[in-house]
Amino acid sequence: MPTSGDEPSLSAGNSGEHAAPQLGGQAGKIQALASLKSKDASERRRAVQILGGLQDSDAIQYLISALHDREFHVRNSALIALKKYGVEAAPLLIQAYPQFDRETQETDLARLFAEMGADATGIFLTTVPVTDDHNLRLDLLSALALFQEERAIPLLYQEALTYNDKRIVYGLRRYEPDILLPVIVRLFSHDSSAARSVAVRTIAYMQNTPTSDYLLQALNDPDQEVVRRAIESLGFRSDELNKSEVEIKLLYLLETGEYPVREAAIEALPHFASGRSLQKMMQVIETRESTYWQEAYLVIQAIDDKSYIPFLLHQLEVALTEVDTGGGHSEWGVEVITDALNSMEAVLPEALMLNLLSFWEYNALQHAASLARLTGSPQVGWRLLEMWQNGEIYGEIMEYAPTAIVDLLGDQAIPTLEQLYRNSEGHEFGSVTRWEVETALTHLATSSATAALKTLLELKLE
Repeated sequence: MPTSGDEPSLSAGNSGEHAAPQLGGQAGKIQALASLKSKDASERRRAVQILGGLQDSDAIQYLISALHDREFHVRNSALIALKKYGVEAAPLLIQAYPQFDRETQETDLARLFAEMGADATGIFLTTVPVTDDHNLRLDLLSALALFQEERAIPLLYQEALTYNDKRIVYGLRRYEPDILLPVIVRLFSHDSSAARSVAVRTIAYMQNTPTSDYLLQALNDPDQEVVRRAIESLGFRSDELNKSEVEIKLLYLLETGEYPVREAAIEALPHFASGRSLQKMMQVIETRESTYWQEAYLVIQAIDDKSYIPFLLHQLEVALTEVDTGGGHSEWGVEVITDALNSMEAVLPEALMLNLLSFWEYNALQHAASLARLTGSPQVGWRLLEMWQNGEIYGEIMEYAPTAIVDLLGDQAIPTLEQLYRNSEGHEFGSVTRWEVETALTHLATSSATAALKTLLELKLE
């Protein structure tokens, strides 16, 4: 449930909450319940205030529903009203707990339960074991962990033996490492693959504790899901691990693991890759024997070794041809290669750049526009200017294209820019705006191009 920028307050004195109109008894309740359906937020807030003052246990469910109201002040009034009911409201709040989003659980409800104190925690603890719905149990245990209630740890442990669920991980990571470590050791050594998965997922958040070696051990786990989870956790602890050792293991898993493991390994490899990985990735790209061959570009990009620019330029040529003819590279492959070249500030040959500018994929064009100025080619500048006139340059591409145009063409661009300025109308998709042209002319003028400055002044004075 969205909240406003204001923090909810459970204190009437802090929230500006005024006393509810004194309309009590059954008549007041009937009127308040009817007003809860009003389109007027002030009427709904007044209804909530009345229900809070009635001290009628039947009103609790309606106040809980008001916590979903779209207006902040109505929700805040509902919180204050529920506080008046104290622990009496706890059972229904606990039952409704899973209906709220994580933000509401962690702010509004956590504050409300904290106000209720130990009695509310006790109701949580007695509710969890008798609840057949495992989703509700996990939600409640996650709430208890939010309060750092240590009595929830054995219950979380028991659930982890059956369910590899993010709520268990979320709950466990709330506790201090010295409390949590014995639980993690037990989970990691358990026969249950769900328990081991929960352990490695939790270890990801236990930085600077003696647990990183467990992640390396988990890479050899017989269960592929545990291996995948361990790989996903590696990046969180990369500063504490032997990068060479991890790299060797990930390269091995790329060859031997099942598809989800290979996918996780290629995503994790950039954190640990060295020249060994680069050679392997080049081989994978050239032979295309592996399903992840296009993702291999991500590893090359992460290492950012400019000596591999010629290899990437060649692959870009191949990729553009293959996309046109329906070959091996996808549009995404072109995007990844251009992204890698852009991060290395590669200088593209004029012909290749012109070919790339004819490629329609948005992100690839954005990278091309960023690299265009490095070509030093007026032909590239004219092509960009033509694309701008035709509405083919828009969005974030505009961050780079105008600057590249004036850098590549200098004063030669001024007549076309002047025409664009005079023809510009608005900010519609694909249209040229005067602000964009002014930005280009200003950039040109600051490069000591006096003709651009003169033109800009004349246009502004018209």
